[in-house]
Amino acid sequence: MKKNYQKIHIYLSIFFLPFALLYAVTGILYLTHYSGGKDLSTYKVDFEKQLTKEELADFGLKFLHEKNIKFRNMDVSFAKNRIQIGLMANYARISQSDGKIKIDVYKGNIIRYLMSLHFGQGKWYFDVLGIAFGAALAIFYLTGILMVKHHSKHKKPLWISFFLGLGVVIVVGYLNGA
Repeated sequence: MKKNYQKIHIYLSIFFLPFALLYAVTGILYLTHYSGGKDLSTYKVDFEKQLTKEELADFGLKFLHEKNIKFRNMDVSFAKNRIQIGLMANYARISQSDGKIKIDVYKGNIIRYLMSLHFGQGKWYFDVLGIAFGAALAIFYLTGILMVKHHSKHKKPLWISFFLGLGVVIVVGYLNGA
């Protein structure tokens, strides 16, 4: 039985290793406030009529289409003073003031693409892989525990380590929310 746990543990962990590295590296980059490079192109269009947010979004979508600017995700989000089309990797910010519409188009590099995957802004199949990775992590820990449960000399230090880690997570989580 132990050999089966080892096989599951080893093959699943090797299969998901690239995925784990992607999450680790992009998580570290995010926590250190590095989000990759981006090229900025700014367009200004004279437009006297003040548009509603919805009209401004339609104007922006038509403008991007006319300029043949495409993003993988063309979702529109509304902020206080601007409209955003697209997500983290590639997006356009559109605002209107003083009779002009300003359109800033940001094109990200590979780091921004990878970070957008980390935050679930990829296609559905990458999300499925992310869910599978989360389930695999649970299996890694379960099979790891099952593999060492028979080693009595390791039981006590393992449980101490587990409860110490659990305590740290609870305390830090509580302090973070307080």
